[in-house]
Amino acid sequence: MPTLTWTKLPAAKRRRVERAAIAEFASHPFDAANLDRIARAAGVPKGSLYQYFTDKKALHAYVVSLAMAEARSLLDGSLHRQPPRDPLDLYLRALVFPGTLRRRHPDLAQLYARAVLAAPPGGQPDAAAHNAAFQAMFFERGKGGGMLAADLDQEAAGFLLDAVSHRIHALLLDAPTAGRRSRDREAADMASRVVGLLRRAFAPHPKGASR
Repeated sequence: MPTLTWTKLPAAKRRRVERAAIAEFASHPFDAANLDRIARAAGVPKGSLYQYFTDKKALHAYVVSLAMAEARSLLDGSLHRQPPRDPLDLYLRALVFPGTLRRRHPDLAQLYARAVLAAPPGGQPDAAAHNAAFQAMFFERGKGGGMLAADLDQEAAGFLLDAVSHRIHALLLDAPTAGRRSRDREAADMASRVVGLLRRAFAPHPKGASR
C-alpha cells in the first residue's frame, strides 16, 4: 500500500501517477506491466515510484482498490437514482453494470477484468470482502422480506450467485470491440433470464412441499 511519502504528495501529482498506473495495468497483465512506462506517463522518475510504493505489487493493489471504489460509487449512484425493487433486482443491476462501466470508463473496466475476473480464488481480498458483504445483505434482506426461502442453503446459493456474476461479467468485458453491442444485449438478456430462474428457485416453497 502507499507509503507516507505518497500521502504527502500534491493531489495533482498523485492523480497523474494513479492515471498512468491504471492505464498500464489495464493494458497489460500484471507480469507484463512496466514501471518505466508508468513513470514516463506520470512524468516522475522511476525511482520515485519506489518512494511511493514498496513494489509493483503494492502499486497494483492500490490502483485496483481505487478502481473498485470508483466502480462501486458509480453503481451506488445509479441505484440511488433508481432504487432496486428487491435484492434480486439489485443483483440484476449489479450483473449488467460492467457494461456501463466499460462504456464510461474503459480503463477501469479493463483493470477490473484483469485483476478480478482473471485472478485466482482469493487473489483480490478487497473484491472478496465486498462480495461477502453484498451476499450477507442479499440473504438478510431476502429472507427478512420473505423473498427467499428461510431454509435456503446460503453457501450453495452464494456459490451460484458468484458463478453467474463471473460469467455475465466476462461476457460484458471480454467482447471484441466490433461485437460489443450484440454481446451487451446477449449478456443483458441472459442476466434477466437467469435472475428470473433464481427468483423462482430461491422463493419460499408452499407448506408441505420439499426442495
